[in-house]
Amino acid sequence: MIDGMTHHQLFTTSLYEYFVDEHIIDNSRTELVDHYTKNKNNSGVSWYYSSYNVDITTEGFGPFTSMINRLVTNHVTQVFRRRATIDMSFFNYVQKGCTHSKHNHGDKDMICAIVYYDDIGHTNFYDPRPQVFNFTPTSIKAEKGKVVLFPGWLEHEMPPHNTERYRLTMPFNFNMQKQENTNVQEILTALSDTS
Repeated sequence: MIDGMTHHQLFTTSLYEYFVDEHIIDNSRTELVDHYTKNKNNSGVSWYYSSYNVDITTEGFGPFTSMINRLVTNHVTQVFRRRATIDMSFFNYVQKGCTHSKHNHGDKDMICAIVYYDDIGHTNFYDPRPQVFNFTPTSIKAEKGKVVLFPGWLEHEMPPHNTERYRLTMPFNFNMQKQENTNVQEILTALSDTS
């Protein structure tokens, strides 16, 4: 496990939380807001700005955002002991009152992450068991620099926030190598050789 990482066991489903350094988050936020300013009329969704379906990854948006892409990829590889490759990373820049209804991102071979750039709002995660009424979700509070890792099949939603400031998050979808590899250092070395 990574120093400072918290492990939550929910409905026999694991979620992992840890924090990225605020200096990296602040500089990446500047890069993402700059990207938004230049591309705000080219959103992947209609209610708020998203680079989803516009850009495959956020790796080219600036050096600090690229650093977050590498850090999160390495952390997913370490935690799940399988090589992670980014299928998609994008960012959402969300004004007051907007929501993203309950959804999931993939199957058992996908791991997802959300990087929070501020303390605005929260993400609700729903019990995946079909026999359980999913009326009361588990809520993970947004905190600046927090990263949450979770399985791609886990349903979640972004409820509306009531803050005048825009909420900024960067979700990731990772394709995972099928077999667990106990030599995590070998995987990380291979990842750094391809970066």
